[in-house]
Amino acid sequence: MSRMSAFSMYPMLVVVFVTKMKGLQSFFAKTPFAMYFSMITEGHDYHVHAGRYIAYDVWLHAVFHLLRWFSQGNINLLWTSLAGQSGLATVLVTPLITIPMMRYKKQIRYEIRKALHYLFYGFAVAMCFHVPWTAIPNGGFIMPILGGCIGIYTLDAFYVYLFMTEKIETTSFHVLSSGVRISMPVSERFQKRACRGGFAYVNIPWVSNKEWHPFSLFEDPSDPKTVQMFLMKSGNWTNAVHRSLSRDTQRPCWIQGPFPSPYSQASSYDNQILVASGIGITPALS
Repeated sequence: MSRMSAFSMYPMLVVVFVTKMKGLQSFFAKTPFAMYFSMITEGHDYHVHAGRYIAYDVWLHAVFHLLRWFSQGNINLLWTSLAGQSGLATVLVTPLITIPMMRYKKQIRYEIRKALHYLFYGFAVAMCFHVPWTAIPNGGFIMPILGGCIGIYTLDAFYVYLFMTEKIETTSFHVLSSGVRISMPVSERFQKRACRGGFAYVNIPWVSNKEWHPFSLFEDPSDPKTVQMFLMKSGNWTNAVHRSLSRDTQRPCWIQGPFPSPYSQASSYDNQILVASGIGITPALS
């Protein structure tokens, strides 16, 4: 049972990495592959389901592993073997990665939950050493599989940070009672990659240069070179942005993207029923 639970986790581990490779998703969204692989535009949903599976499967695998070692009189392997040490590390860190996202979204700040989520990087590195690759073909697949995912994910993150991130010097901020609408004249590169109903991450350095937050994009009908976001007052960061602006103004900010979302497929249909509550109206407008 411990081996079955381990092998069943492999595809889920790949999914959680692939669904967060934003650069690859943005590229493939403009290719014919987007017609056949919904993971490209619905990556977050796949990420959530795969992450939830891993959260439970890690504990299932650990319990049966411990039962096997205990029945064989080898429980000391938990602290004397690399398999036991790496497994113990992943079991201890898994709740920090998953529980805040699964159970405490309202109680724990987004920035804290996101920071804890990055512990998955350490989780994956530890898992690479759980079984030596020399055990192939009877095991040991975890190192090449997860090692490859870590490498591609890291390259993707660097690509997005260096080549899909741009500074908008003349960002217009329009202050409303419910939030802030921002308008950004983006580059030609951004315009070519943009998808209807897509989203991007924004960083406002004079509020916090460490925080990147995702928002839906919608177009300016009078200027196709300008994209807009609406930052509704709903959390610590959006409230901080609103408090820092006493009037309409122009200030610099950074934007990262664009990336596809499930709304990107809406233009494929003639008849549509758009249900958008609150800030969900922005991708519907797009």
